[in-house]
Amino acid sequence: MRTESGAAAVAGPFIAKAMARGVLAPARLIDQGTRGWLLVQRHGDLLICDEFGDLWWTRRILGDDYRVVRACWPEEAATLQVDIRASFERILG
Repeated sequence: MRTESGAAAVAGPFIAKAMARGVLAPARLIDQGTRGWLLVQRHGDLLICDEFGDLWWTRRILGDDYRVVRACWPEEAATLQVDIRASFERILG
């Protein structure tokens, strides 16, 4: 699912900076055929931003492999915006 408004405004610049700095995405989204960065944990699920700026709720399968539970809704992304920004800053640290 493509991120909406505030989340997309943060995800795009983060991905550009991460790629420029060589910060690799550690998580492999086995359903999507892409990789992503771990952002927020909630009720056993992890929110991951993939290399395209999409936000996914996932569950760890094994090691760095994650299975998508569902897309993050725009309303959720809006309520988690502070946590998402903090995670991006921590990753780029």
